[in-house]
Amino acid sequence: MKKQVIHQTQKLMNRIILGDCLNEMKQIQNESIDLILTDPPYNIARKNNFHTMGRAGIDFGEWDKGFDLFSYIDEIPRILSKNGSVIIFNDWKNIGEIARYCESVGLEIKEIEDTLQITKQLFGV
Repeated sequence: MKKQVIHQTQKLMNRIILGDCLNEMKQIQNESIDLILTDPPYNIARKNNFHTMGRAGIDFGEWDKGFDLFSYIDEIPRILSKNGSVIIFNDWKNIGEIARYCESVGLEIKEIEDTLQITKQLFGV
């Protein structure tokens, strides 16, 4: 069994996986990831009247509208190694809610700015 786990983990080393993270994360071995670095959509794209002030708007397109800020977090406690870390970049208006959600699934918040550094609690999840 141990040899199979090592082999599966080695298949992920130095690779970029293209796919829907909600599906792809389910394929990852338990406690096999040391670092998760993510910059999900911020949900800040919207119509505005900035053009009347000679400035461009902040409509980044449909990919930045209505994004679920939390569902990908549900798999993190399972795949994150015991000493692993998560770094989440996001808008300052969302970061508090993301931090609270991370705590609700057993992750420990280490630092908050526009970036969250999160670790797995040793006696948590």
